[in-house]
Amino acid sequence: MIKAAARPGWKEFVRIVDPHERYTVLICAVHCEPKIGLYGIAGLALVNCHSARLANALGVELIAAEAARSTEHPDALDYILRGRAILLKPRTRDTYRDAINSFEHALALDPQSVEAQSRLAAVLVVRVLNGVADSSTADLARAETLVDQVLAASSRNAFAHYVKGHVLLALKRWEEAIPEYEAALALDHNLVAALHGLAWCKLYAGSIGEVTPLVEQAIRLSPRDPGIGHCYDLIGTAGGEPVSQVLGAGRGMIGG
Repeated sequence: MIKAAARPGWKEFVRIVDPHERYTVLICAVHCEPKIGLYGIAGLALVNCHSARLANALGVELIAAEAARSTEHPDALDYILRGRAILLKPRTRDTYRDAINSFEHALALDPQSVEAQSRLAAVLVVRVLNGVADSSTADLARAETLVDQVLAASSRNAFAHYVKGHVLLALKRWEEAIPEYEAALALDHNLVAALHGLAWCKLYAGSIGEVTPLVEQAIRLSPRDPGIGHCYDLIGTAGGEPVSQVLGAGRGMIGG
């Protein structure tokens, strides 16, 4: 089970059982007051695809709702949630800039926050992969520094392994990126963005037959993901478009 960060007022290990016994969801941390904990959905022990899909759908809705809540004195967690909510919008230069600013505020308030570090690293590298970075070299260098700090402090952080994979993908070191995505998925089977990144690496490395099953799994897990349309694009690419036409693009990445 993914470890949840404790905050005052949270109840732990709340069990939700589907009446038809198709799935059981264990929520490691649920806040009892209006403020919903960041890890309330991230801390799900997912039994099968039904619960995984539920978790992903709830995660998107809860992040947006919590970020919209008015806070007089926002803390690091507030800024992290705001940054994540911004990334639910269509991705533009302004979207990335605003999300980066939110994560920078979070990091300023809590310089040791692995969540702030990893989220900031993620948006920096995704901005590069989507071709809208002002300086790809600077963004990738900072992203790599941040994610290496997180992995040094928390080697079993699934999201950090995913971000490290993305950094290596952006550097076109696809064979090195693959084990990072696989490590992320071993730690969190519900991490859709890692499936998507792994699919890109398999495509670029020439393992085209492995692409479609990975993308189909991502779609099943999170059919409402804001970037899911790019999964279908990736299936189309694997199904017939020459790989040379997409090498170096990496656009349409889910994640951040």
